[in-house]
Amino acid sequence: MNKLLASVLATLLLTLGAACSSTKFTGLGLELTHLERATDGTVNATVRVTNTNVVAFNFSESHHTIILDGREIGTMKVTSATGIPSQTTVEQTGRLELKRGVDLPSGPASYRLESRIVVRLYGDRTENEKLGGSGTVVVK
Repeated sequence: MNKLLASVLATLLLTLGAACSSTKFTGLGLELTHLERATDGTVNATVRVTNTNVVAFNFSESHHTIILDGREIGTMKVTSATGIPSQTTVEQTGRLELKRGVDLPSGPASYRLESRIVVRLYGDRTENEKLGGSGTVVVK
C-alpha cells in the first residue's frame, strides 16, 4: 500500500512540476484593428491583445510583422511596457515601419500578424513568445 501511495504521489509531483515549468502563454489573441496613414505620411497601426486567462500579463515589448494580402508590408515595435489584465483586451498603437518600395493599399485587406512578445515574468526574468493573428482590416 505504501509503495502504491508513494508511486501516485511521485507521479502527481512530476505532473505538477511539468505544468509549472511550461512557458506557453495560451489564451492570448492578437488582432489588427487599425492601419491608418497620418497627415505627415507615416502609417500608424493598432493591435488589440485579448487575454482570456485568469492571470494578467506584462509585456515589456512587442514586435509585430504585418502582412497584407500575402505581402509583408512592415513592422511595428512597441518598447513601452503594457499590462494586459486578466479577461480583458488592450490596444497597442505604434508607427508602422514600411518596407522599402511598399505601396500601402486603401480599403479592406486581409492581414496576418506574426508577432514576438517579450513577457516579463518577475524581476528581470522575461520569456519570448511567438503569437499570430489574421483577419480583415480597412486601410485608411
